[in-house]
Amino acid sequence: MYILVSDFTWFDSEDEVYLSIPLKGTPSQNCDVFISSRYFKVQNKDELMKIRQASIAEVQSYQSKKNKNNREEKRLGEKTSLQAMMKIEGDERNRFEKIKKEATFTAMQELVALQREKMNDSLSESAEIEAARSFARKYSQNCPISKTNALANDNNIFKNESKVNFPIRNTDKIIVSFTPRVFPTPERESTKEDEEKWLQNQAEHRRMLASKIAENDDLSPTERDPNWLQKKAISLFKAGDFEAAAFALSEAIKLAPKMQSLYLNRSACYIQTRKFFRALEDASTALDLLTPPVPQNLNSRVKAHVRRGVAFCNLQMFKEGISEYEVAAKLNPDDSSIREDLARIKELMKKPMKSTSSSDS
Repeated sequence: MYILVSDFTWFDSEDEVYLSIPLKGTPSQNCDVFISSRYFKVQNKDELMKIRQASIAEVQSYQSKKNKNNREEKRLGEKTSLQAMMKIEGDERNRFEKIKKEATFTAMQELVALQREKMNDSLSESAEIEAARSFARKYSQNCPISKTNALANDNNIFKNESKVNFPIRNTDKIIVSFTPRVFPTPERESTKEDEEKWLQNQAEHRRMLASKIAENDDLSPTERDPNWLQKKAISLFKAGDFEAAAFALSEAIKLAPKMQSLYLNRSACYIQTRKFFRALEDASTALDLLTPPVPQNLNSRVKAHVRRGVAFCNLQMFKEGISEYEVAAKLNPDDSSIREDLARIKELMKKPMKSTSSSDS
């Protein structure tokens, strides 16, 4: 913007032009002076900076007021629109309530009219019945007695009728035979294919286990004795084939169900295959068969208690497992491995208790 300054004086000579400008209290060292042949400028930087800052502050104040006004207008607009929406919703709700009341009133009127119609029908029906009764009484008084007796006799026409004796039915037996079924559930068309496939897989699995036991040799009946099967199971267990070993021991148990070593060895196979419930059952059965407790079966009883403890601990029943290990340690106090396992289990039980107590604190 061009600013005209009029309070200055000047005079010139042949060689120079003299210009006098009043600074009005401004030190000359704070002024920026620029002179050329056609241009002369004297500028106060501090004053211009003050003017610039004041202008910026004025613009910022104006903008903040403008933004505040815009926000206020927006809030008022939202408030107005919200009030309008609430009014519309209230009118709509009142309209629905009015329609509902009118419908209820109409339904009640129809129900009252229906009840009145039914009452009128019942009154007219009762009037007709009463008229019919009065007519019947009047007619019966006018009829002779002989006719009424004849009617009475006519009503007893079935009394003298002879009874017909039907023959008794002959009895017989029906024999019903049911189709044998492996599964406990009823047969269904939708699951028949899956059941047959499962049975085929199980049969194939049994054939495979039987072939592992026999090792492709034809066994004579004398070779199929529990002791031979137990030796075969021990060799399979050492080779790492725990399922085949368990199958061989199961076949031996069929032949000798009272042989405690078979259950004890099969529990070890079940522990290796992580079938802890079955291992627990076999170890318990072996303990039941190891009676009376004598020094000759001490080692077997210790093994049974240890395997019960292993099964309990893997089933997260640590208290029961510790009690089984303690019984085994009492029976065989010289076995250091049992004591080490017992101490390890007790330490595992203390760890979660410590963590829970620290979390509570």
